[in-house]
Amino acid sequence: MDFWFNGRVNPTNKHGRSRLPTRSDTAVLRLTQPIPLLATLFLAAVINPVSAAFPALYLKPVVQQQFHAPTNIIDAPDSSHRLFVTDQPGQIYIIEGGMMRPQPFLDISSKCVPLSTGYDERGLLGMAFHPGYDNPVSPGYRKFYLYYSAPTATPTNNPTTPQNHVSVLAEYQVSPTDPNTADIGSERILLTFGEPQSNHNGGQLQFGPDGMLYFSTGDGGSSNDNNSGHTGVTTGRPTDNLGNAQDRTKYLGKICRIDPIDPDGAGPLTYTIPADNPSSPIPPLASKRKSMPLGCATLGDSASTCAPEARTACSAEMSARCVWKRSTLLSLEATTGGATWRELRCQVFPRAR
Repeated sequence: MDFWFNGRVNPTNKHGRSRLPTRSDTAVLRLTQPIPLLATLFLAAVINPVSAAFPALYLKPVVQQQFHAPTNIIDAPDSSHRLFVTDQPGQIYIIEGGMMRPQPFLDISSKCVPLSTGYDERGLLGMAFHPGYDNPVSPGYRKFYLYYSAPTATPTNNPTTPQNHVSVLAEYQVSPTDPNTADIGSERILLTFGEPQSNHNGGQLQFGPDGMLYFSTGDGGSSNDNNSGHTGVTTGRPTDNLGNAQDRTKYLGKICRIDPIDPDGAGPLTYTIPADNPSSPIPPLASKRKSMPLGCATLGDSASTCAPEARTACSAEMSARCVWKRSTLLSLEATTGGATWRELRCQVFPRAR
């Protein structure tokens, strides 16, 4: 199979507007070999000042067949240019200088649920560094956060019936003497909640420019948010039940926003709910709603998968209630006459440097 990278810079259509390049726009590279599981992209040619040709690109293998199933690749919020890769069974590895360090940054596989052979959506699913990770005077100094799937018997204040496993949001710290090693004994669990089925677990973690931690949760699994352990289900698979994603008493099927720093030194299960997080009743909707694995819910007449923007988080006024309808993010807004839906603008959160 051929993979083409096309070369004309900023091609335009007949109206003078930018358009995507096509194969006729001076293809400069064709790959005829399979792309490795993990590779880094390099700019490999000098731009011709006369023709303004797009630089040639090539892919250089960095790690091959050494991961089970990478779930995240994030960079360290410092000047080290290291990449941190989370692997589904529970390890975090560092790629530095184009090579993977032999020892993992952290291994929490003993805390994670054992994965099924062949296919599984559980495991180590999310990682985020605190914005103050590299700042000695910040309360987030040396701190990072993980989202993982723990065994069924893990204690939780938010159990479900049935319970396949327990989702865990936890804080860790890097070693004070070795930046390439995390302290496994530093774990402080912020939040746990049961999951009725093995799939639809969410797990994306992202700090916003407001310093708050946004995290997505799945609806609890199975499909259509209407199986055992989903709100409104007593028997069978009803089509008119509320579902976990629309039940505001549950963490499942939400995008949540918290300040993860321990507010009073009390330790486990402590964090701060921002004062500007909304609290509104859920309006009745005629169509059946469906929760998606990334933690965003879609209305019944929407596409069956979330738009790419699902990996963004909403403005500070929204936390746990948003739905996608034809790729438009909507959020609850309390009004005098009840509750209405209104459009919210979303933004990607680039890490401050």
